[in-house]
Amino acid sequence: ERLNSKFIWGEETDDMPRRIASGDVMGDGKPRFISLHETPDDKGSVLKVRRWDGKTFVTELEEKSESSPDKLQVGKFAGEGSPAIIVTEKTLWAWNGKSFSRKTLSNPRTVIGATILKNKEERLLIADAPADIRSYRINPKAPGDWLVDSIPAPKASKDVVWLAMHGSLPTLVATGLGEEYADGGVLGFWTPFQDDKLYLYYVKVDRDADIDKATKKVTIKGEHFYVVMLNMRGFEVWASARLDMRPLDVIIDNIRGDGKQGMMVLLKEPVKGKPRQIGFYELTPSDKEQ
Repeated sequence: ERLNSKFIWGEETDDMPRRIASGDVMGDGKPRFISLHETPDDKGSVLKVRRWDGKTFVTELEEKSESSPDKLQVGKFAGEGSPAIIVTEKTLWAWNGKSFSRKTLSNPRTVIGATILKNKEERLLIADAPADIRSYRINPKAPGDWLVDSIPAPKASKDVVWLAMHGSLPTLVATGLGEEYADGGVLGFWTPFQDDKLYLYYVKVDRDADIDKATKKVTIKGEHFYVVMLNMRGFEVWASARLDMRPLDVIIDNIRGDGKQGMMVLLKEPVKGKPRQIGFYELTPSDKEQ
């Protein structure tokens, strides 16, 4: 089968987002757009929580953080009845009914992703060691370490209905992924439609390189990118147009909340000082069989 695709909207942003996410972080049934941003001095990051008012994103929280800007996850890690929790490598933000309470760990953790298991439980994924990724729930009221109920991360795609992972090539390869899927640093599994079919999405990197015959030195002359989706039989069911800027993040959501399903893609700026781009692709199932 193939997936039908349509580019719906895009916008430029000059506030240097590095990771993007969405979730009902205020427990009111309305998703918020959560983003973690690089800073001009490359120290720490800035967290933003925004809502779409029909015309623009309205900022509801903006806070400086000591955490690296490339580690962000959002999910109902405290349980289905609680608002979604925002997690970076050192800090969590949890809605207490009136405001966001903030708790910080003494030592940073390598937050690599999040998952929803077949039993609908949402868990945070942390790489305690390169080849040892564990899943955690969160107790935001815990007096000390708020990471609780550590168990091994799911080993097979059949055990999840959704999963998102971010990381360097060595870190992702250590999880058992092939280099082709890990090279772009962003990947996940998604069950988008009523038929319960699971798809893999990842960032494909296509490099133009020269190899010196004598020294075997590889010189990268250029690279471009695609966001690709595969079914579980390994067939490509969708690919974006060629992207000349690196995708920094991909999330399976549409934060504008107009009912359309698909993915949001955050692209790196073309040159330093220029805006980054965020775009949304609507994805729908096709009746055509492969």
